[in-house]
Amino acid sequence: MGFADLHIHTIYSYDGTALVSAVLAKARKMGLDVIAITDHDEIAGSLKALELASAYGVEVIPGVEVTTSEGDLLALNVTERIERGRSLIETVLKGRKIGGFWIAPHPMAA
Repeated sequence: MGFADLHIHTIYSYDGTALVSAVLAKARKMGLDVIAITDHDEIAGSLKALELASAYGVEVIPGVEVTTSEGDLLALNVTERIERGRSLIETVLKGRKIGGFWIAPHPMAA
């Protein structure tokens, strides 16, 4: 069994401060086997991580944190941006259509 962090933001997100390469280096240093870059409404950081992952020995699951009209959702296993602002149902269906699956990023938030 390995260790994973499936909700990481980079400079591609308004609330991220780390370069993708820095995230990968830190993940390796911390002993993480798998990470998902899930920047807010942006896929570029995740795609960059996919390109660099093998050099750091960390598996990357591509993803994005999508802003829906009813709150945020993490889309994992997606390689294209999902339009923000759609309803929760529309967003889930779009993600499923492109091979993604979903996680609630802040399940205890009101």
